[in-house]
Amino acid sequence: AATIADHYDRSSSPREAAQWFATAADQALETGEFALAAEHAERGALAGATGVLLGRLRRIQTEAHRHDGENTKMFERAADAMELLPPATPGWWTATANAMLGATRIGRREECERLSRLVMDQPIAALPAVARIGLYLLHVGKTDESDRLLATLALRCDQQAVPEARRGWLHRARAYRAMFAGDLGGYVAHAKLATNAFEQGGDTRELALELVAMGYVHHELGMYEESETALREALGY
Repeated sequence: AATIADHYDRSSSPREAAQWFATAADQALETGEFALAAEHAERGALAGATGVLLGRLRRIQTEAHRHDGENTKMFERAADAMELLPPATPGWWTATANAMLGATRIGRREECERLSRLVMDQPIAALPAVARIGLYLLHVGKTDESDRLLATLALRCDQQAVPEARRGWLHRARAYRAMFAGDLGGYVAHAKLATNAFEQGGDTRELALELVAMGYVHHELGMYEESETALREALGY
């Protein structure tokens, strides 16, 4: 895809170049080449992408920056994508989740407040990104909003028969809700569900992160063998 994109870019076909750079960026993101994904997306933007296509490129960039720890860039590109993508679409929800995460990490409290109001006014879709927002709301003290969002999301998932493989983030959010309430046993129960869901969905990155978190909590509970098992399993990913 990158070779084709480069061909169109050199032949002064900006629309085609931007579309193929978006495809190349998606491919790089899928294989964990985050810097390359961001680079391809930027080349697509420079080729002249506009509107929804530019929004797609900015959404890819914000995902790449989420994984490589570039929090300010994640927030900025997420804000761009939100402006360009239709509200309440899957790409918009992903961008919004990354905007919330970025704002939290770089201390933009006013943006967290604005985003929390915005998402509560949207029709809730049965998407992992919505569960991510529910989790991030917990981190900024928006417990009531998080509870309402996650309850609505769980209902949508049940109504639409969303497979367990796509509920990993919902289980993770519920696990942290239990932890914040001081219920470590509840955390472990929901975290196990998250682990199973990530495994079923083939999401090895999130599976490894969940296993590390479970290892820590098991250690805090004095369950040292379970802790070691989870951490050793995480090393396999």
